[in-house]
Amino acid sequence: MERRLEFRWVGLLSIILASRVLGLFAVFAVFTPYVLRLEDATPWLTGIAFGVYGLVQAVCHMPLGMLSDRWGRKPVMGFGLLCFLVGSVLTVMSHHIATMMVARVLQGMGAIGGVAMAWLVDITQSTSRTKAMAVVGAAMGASFLLAICLGSWLAGMFGLRAVFMVAVVASALGLLLLLYLPATQHSMAAQPFSIRSWWSYRIYYFGVMVQHMVLAANFMVLPIQLQTHYLLAIEQQWRYLCTVFLISFLPLMVWSRWLDRSQHPIRLIRYAILSMMLGQWLLTWSVESVSLWLGFMGLFLSGFNCLEAGLPAMLSRSVTIGHRGQVMGGYSTCQFLGIFFGGLFAGWVIEYWGAIGVYYMSTIILAIWCITWRTADILECSPGGKKQPRCASA
Repeated sequence: MERRLEFRWVGLLSIILASRVLGLFAVFAVFTPYVLRLEDATPWLTGIAFGVYGLVQAVCHMPLGMLSDRWGRKPVMGFGLLCFLVGSVLTVMSHHIATMMVARVLQGMGAIGGVAMAWLVDITQSTSRTKAMAVVGAAMGASFLLAICLGSWLAGMFGLRAVFMVAVVASALGLLLLLYLPATQHSMAAQPFSIRSWWSYRIYYFGVMVQHMVLAANFMVLPIQLQTHYLLAIEQQWRYLCTVFLISFLPLMVWSRWLDRSQHPIRLIRYAILSMMLGQWLLTWSVESVSLWLGFMGLFLSGFNCLEAGLPAMLSRSVTIGHRGQVMGGYSTCQFLGIFFGGLFAGWVIEYWGAIGVYYMSTIILAIWCITWRTADILECSPGGKKQPRCASA
């Protein structure tokens, strides 16, 4: 019975997060042409409206995580989803660029990623936590693919404004499903924010930042490479992206089961980093066959997906309940900072070394991460991040 309830709660949480991803990424392909039609819109202001969402997300993740430690996960997630809903409604109603920017700020204030991860830790057992995070990750990945396809189709059938309505419907669905999740009691042991405590988890924060920085950099060059190297038009690329994402999800469930049961979890994490690094190195060969490209990119994304489930699961083992929300919020903050820095990094590298330079530089960065990951065994089993002797499982 307990396992059945856990499965149900993980499923509901997955749908809530996936619906939010659907509403957010459906507008990616049509955001610029839609916003440029607004009153007083310029390319520069449009870029600000696009990027301010990620900046506000990075700022808000940790405060909302800390509040969830004190007030409980459910009310804080409800607040985040409500902010996203109001912001989404405002994007549909916007006729001026200033209104759109305010709407994007409100959407960014719905920074529930850290709260959701902390809640997932609350409702799952340690023996099935990586698997649960893999389910959430797979649901969000599938939602991302659906969003890319759905956005283009809706824009062609019903116009650009219809695409922005997806976020409204998705956030309303998330609020409705939230009612069926169990409320968690606020923690009497909730701890104030501590730089020293945050620094204790640096190996995880650095890792997730590098992971998402490399991903963002790859997606900066990916459309360029597919169009110039493989002569694939933009409207054809989604088929190949769907294929490579499906390939990359195949090893995830098996790997997550291994991580939950493994006596050497540090080693498995390193293998996933090596998978990302090997995929990037092989992509530097600039292969002529699109089939080989699919295989190499699939190898890279397979490692990424395994880390997306494995890193937060390992982090959760060393976090005490009193500051679980703020630690997971800090983890989500580093995710978004990684995406932000990935865009800057890719733009700089492309300017001097071209698209292929991104793969070379990413390989070097991942190699550095793989080497520094050796110190993670000090932190893996240390509650509160305090240094202890190496864990027996490592």
